[in-house]
Amino acid sequence: MSTTPATLLSTLPLLMQELVGFFIIESHVLRTMPDFRSQRDVDELWDEMCRRIVDIMGSGLKGCGEPEVFLQSKTEVLLFVQTLEVSIRQAADASSGSDPRDMVTMSQSSTGF
Repeated sequence: MSTTPATLLSTLPLLMQELVGFFIIESHVLRTMPDFRSQRDVDELWDEMCRRIVDIMGSGLKGCGEPEVFLQSKTEVLLFVQTLEVSIRQAADASSGSDPRDMVTMSQSSTGF
């Protein structure tokens, strides 16, 4: 299946949301059930996901001359990264005894959301 700018714009938001949810859960499983799946397994899943997302986005943006498509794609990737960063900070704070709600408040104030 070929990815076009139109299909990229319509499918990328949900795809990125599903992927971020998957990796947040995998991170939690790694911390709470270390014998279930290894860090190496999750790293391999991460690497494969990155390769596929690059291919999908490259295909969807190839030959595209619409700045809005590039901007929206960039926004989706940024939201993906920011969500993972907040999740990682919250997990680290939870294991150190800090209140994870403080990180959400800080993240919201720094991003304007």
